[in-house]
Amino acid sequence: LKVVVCIPDFELSTKKAREVLRQEVSLKDAVYNIQRASLLVASLCKRDYQALREAVKDRLHQPYRKSLIPNFERVLESAYSEGALAVFLSGAGPAIASLCIEEEDKVGNAMVYAFQEAGISAKYLSLRVDKEGAIFTTAPALGG
Repeated sequence: LKVVVCIPDFELSTKKAREVLRQEVSLKDAVYNIQRASLLVASLCKRDYQALREAVKDRLHQPYRKSLIPNFERVLESAYSEGALAVFLSGAGPAIASLCIEEEDKVGNAMVYAFQEAGISAKYLSLRVDKEGAIFTTAPALGG
């Protein structure tokens, strides 16, 4: 998998992104997100990438934060139309990330163009997924 992150040229403070969130969530929405998070992990472990689009759906933050990002829905649609497997708000935003197997340049350019349609310049980065994780080594003792 490759991660394509589209970074629009505007700032969105974490404080402002937090202000739009609900202070309480329904049990139904909490269960929905837990199901999707579990599906995401299972999909990645099984390499069942067709389930990723469903796995990144969210009811706790993305529906509220998307109003802070011009052309948000169009950016998502553009990435999916060019072959992205999953597209989602990266953290509090305004960056939008996607997961791809191929066509990452098409996906990245489509997201950039969707932002440009809203009068916002953007760039994208195509990143490789780290398959090793953290590696710990022991350092020799000092002075000895």
